[in-house]
Formats: sequence, structure tokens, C-alpha cells
Amino acid sequence: MAMNLMFVQCAYTTVFIIALYLMKQKQLNFVTQKDVLTIVYVIVGFELLNWIGSW
Repeated sequence: MAMNLMFVQCAYTTVFIIALYLMKQKQLNFVTQKDVLTIVYVIVGFELLNWIGSW
């Protein structure tokens, strides 16, 4: 159990370091922001449709 937690924490750290490196590039940063914003809108829209359709 403790080893699994250590692997998960190492994976989080690795992803965070990679993200920091990638966000220093201006064009990639812009594309990533647009992708995240699009995904958030899709999730919110999907949840609204589920909420309205659940009556």
C-alpha cells in the first residue's frame, strides 16, 4: 500500500514538472489553455443536459 502511494506521488511530481516545462512555451501554453477551456465547456454542457433530462 505504501509503495503504491509512493508511485502515485512520483507520477504526480513527474506530470507537474513536465507541465511546468511545457507551459514555458508560449504557443503551447495558448493551445493548452484553449483545450482545457473547451473540455470544461463540454463537461458543463453535458452535466446541464443530464440535470435537465433527469426530471
